[in-house]
Amino acid sequence: MKEYLNPDELFGMVHKMDKDKSGRINYNEFLNFFLTNTGFDG
Repeated sequence: MKEYLNPDELFGMVHKMDKDKSGRINYNEFLNFFLTNTGFDG
C-alpha cells in the first residue's frame, strides 16, 4: 500500500467524485470514496 497520494492523484480523485462539477463535494462521500479507492481500512 502506498503511504501517500501525490497531489495529482488526489485532484483526480476529487474531480472524479465531483459529479455536477460544481467544485463542491460532500465530505462523507469523499471520505468513503477515498477509503475505498486507496484500500485504506482504518
